[in-house]
Amino acid sequence: MKLRTRDKVLLAISLSIIIASLCTLAYWYKLYTPTKELIQNKTPTEAVVVIEEPNIEPLEGDFTKSSWQNNHVINEDYITQLRFASGLIDLPVVQGESNSTYLRTDWQSLAYDDLGSIFMDAYSSLEDQNIIIYGHNVYLSYDPSGTQMFTPLHALALERNYETNKDIYLYLKNELRHYEVAYVFYCPLVKDDNGEYTKTQSGYEYYYNEYSTEEFTTFINNVKKLSLYDTGIELTASDKWLTLQTCVDDRADLRLIIIAKEIDITNY
Repeated sequence: MKLRTRDKVLLAISLSIIIASLCTLAYWYKLYTPTKELIQNKTPTEAVVVIEEPNIEPLEGDFTKSSWQNNHVINEDYITQLRFASGLIDLPVVQGESNSTYLRTDWQSLAYDDLGSIFMDAYSSLEDQNIIIYGHNVYLSYDPSGTQMFTPLHALALERNYETNKDIYLYLKNELRHYEVAYVFYCPLVKDDNGEYTKTQSGYEYYYNEYSTEEFTTFINNVKKLSLYDTGIELTASDKWLTLQTCVDDRADLRLIIIAKEIDITNY
């Protein structure tokens, strides 16, 4: 059956629109869909932003007991210095009366600061099984260097950045605690009664200070399912660990979680 000229024109226009649409979809798919290397089909993510090549500054000198004391004089809520051996992060950690105390407050001046401070969970103790520390993620569109607050943690979403950045230290008043990153994953959140993403599904509670044997088994099995790659480090119910949490660009329903196993403690 021959097509009339008018029909041919309409068909050509329709095909052009379809092809253009497919090209556009392909472009945005490539731009916003994470690589297989990133999610390995183990997370509920659609599109996440990671730091391909972390901007690492060398650590500035040794952190000593006097360094801790100087910061404690500035603010008695100062509790520890969080340092990656690589220099990925080197930041003071405070602990307020509630988790909102330092959410938007500078720990030194106590003035409002949109970036807030790095803070330990208000209900955590340094003797807990799990110590939780929070920090803001700064969108790369605002800070392309990806160096502010807990933004650098997103570099660990890629396995190739693991080995260099696996060692974490907490410098306390009288001791140095060494941790190694065991799990890196995106934890999915669910909406609360107000429609906000503020809680996890049952069995994914990374923010408990202590876990029963049953809670730990359920939790760690879920963590392994979500882990972006195998670090070779296993966590057991008898271990102690550090949990670092930050947000994810344009994904209110996710949190990036780093769990690091306590390796040793030394006095200094």
